[in-house]
Amino acid sequence: GRDRDSGRDRDYDRRDRDGGRDRDHDRRDDRDRDKGRDRDAGRDGDYDRRNRDRDSDRDRDRDGGRNGKGDRDYDRDDDRDRRNKDRDQGRDRDDDTRNRRVTKNDDDSDDDWRRRRREAREREAREQHGGHDGGQKASDNFFPGGAVPSPAKPPGGGFDPNAAAGGASGEWGAFAAAPVGAAPAPAPSSGGGLLDLDLSFSPVAAPQQQQQQMPMMPQQQQQQQVPPSAPASRTEFRQPSSQPVAPLRLRASAWDAQVDELVKQIAPTAEGDKVVRQLADFVKQNLRNIVPEIEVTGFASGDLLRGTAFGVAVPEVDIVVSATPQVLAARLQGRNSAAGPSKLDMQKLQKSAIRACTDRLVSSGNFKFRRSAFRGQEPKVTLLVPASLGIHSESIPIDFSVNSTTPLYNAALLTECGHMEPRAKALILLVKRWAKDRGICHAAKGHLSPYTWTLLTIYFLQVGVTGEGPLLPPLEDFEFSSNLVKGQQPKASGKPKWSPRATDGPKKSVGALFKEFMAFYTQSFDFRNEAVSVRLGQRAAPDLNLPLHVVVDEDGLSTKVAPSVEDPFDHRRNLGDCATAVSLVRLHEELARAVELCK
Repeated sequence: GRDRDSGRDRDYDRRDRDGGRDRDHDRRDDRDRDKGRDRDAGRDGDYDRRNRDRDSDRDRDRDGGRNGKGDRDYDRDDDRDRRNKDRDQGRDRDDDTRNRRVTKNDDDSDDDWRRRRREAREREAREQHGGHDGGQKASDNFFPGGAVPSPAKPPGGGFDPNAAAGGASGEWGAFAAAPVGAAPAPAPSSGGGLLDLDLSFSPVAAPQQQQQQMPMMPQQQQQQQVPPSAPASRTEFRQPSSQPVAPLRLRASAWDAQVDELVKQIAPTAEGDKVVRQLADFVKQNLRNIVPEIEVTGFASGDLLRGTAFGVAVPEVDIVVSATPQVLAARLQGRNSAAGPSKLDMQKLQKSAIRACTDRLVSSGNFKFRRSAFRGQEPKVTLLVPASLGIHSESIPIDFSVNSTTPLYNAALLTECGHMEPRAKALILLVKRWAKDRGICHAAKGHLSPYTWTLLTIYFLQVGVTGEGPLLPPLEDFEFSSNLVKGQQPKASGKPKWSPRATDGPKKSVGALFKEFMAFYTQSFDFRNEAVSVRLGQRAAPDLNLPLHVVVDEDGLSTKVAPSVEDPFDHRRNLGDCATAVSLVRLHEELARAVELCK
């Protein structure tokens, strides 16, 4: 039993030793396993940490690159804006340079055309005057030079209407032909030839007469510096032209008959309207390659065959291109790529479109560039349509603009005035022709524009006619033109239609109305305290919304108030803001001179 118990004890001890060994082995295994886990976890932590560092470094590098590229984009945009601004300023300087030198830089074809036309006029003048040239030197600008002839005297005394060169005779001829500052010519006692209104300044005397030098006005003795407040800063020169203008002969001899005959000749004709439509179609075809969506409209304010010596300075034809700003911005990406459609300056977009269209018409349409007028409220350029295009037998000067509304307003008023009162349309044409030939309707020189002279005439017919009462109503009673006013309220349906006041006596002639027009603006109208308002149709002080244009005199001390002419379609716009000190002097001189001749 003891052996058996001893054996059992030994077995138990052996089992205990074996169990202890197993437990030690398991503990070692667990420890090794724990160490492996810690080691693996450390490796994973290092790997994750390295990945995070690498990702953060990569993100920083990428963000830094983005910021650098953004800065470079901003710098590039600034450079592009600066280049566009410099290019626009350079174009403006180039346009101004071409405007100053346009008469000196004509090409050979223009010189040949001028020479042929001059020779034709000289031949016509020689045929009319029995072998000697009866032409006249016409000034290229609006300050005449040359000589003033002494009135020709027939052997028996009195005034000989056929002795002065160019036929400077007749009652109407005195208005258009006498030079600035000269004494009015005596009225002829009998009929004679009518001096063409083209001969707007000093005629050339007959070969046997002694020429006398015309004294210069004080403001013409030196180049005048335009006051700072005036929009035009260029000096005005007295430069006579060497191109003679053949005189016009009319059959009538009396004043009223001469005026009626002249109005018929200068009024727009169906043939002229047809030529303008063909010209508009030609312009549209040439410009469709750059702006396919455009619409082109032509307006003729006079007869194309009756141009004056200042026909290129103040054309009778307006060509207007119409397109939405969004379309122009999309088609002119090369010129306005720096700004989006919402940031576009409408004035700059308009000028850019005019430049692009002008380049196209000059390069592919063979038009001739003459001058630009970009400083006004509606920029435009003057082009010459050559006769070689076959549209007209002679070259046609035109005013070309984009999205301009003034030609439409002018045409609407002229047409509707003619429907309501035929004498009104005739007087508008006559006044504009007189202002053009006297050199006081070129807006680029600081004078009133033809559209402004139209408003002056309409306003006179509203408030200034004596005896017959108002011949035209306020603008709200114009059936068509009143619908063009910005923000105009619909008319009341029950309002009676305006009609002129009935008179017992005979109606005044256009010639009589013309004389009253001159007297009204010389003796009755107060340019300082009154405003020309076709919209109201009554005499009143300038509206508070109408800005006054004050001009500083040449001495720099005294000031004058320019004419306040309200645009009836935009009553906040003063059309007299282009006036300068020199142009105001010329305006009052011409009105006073006309009144003296009417006595």
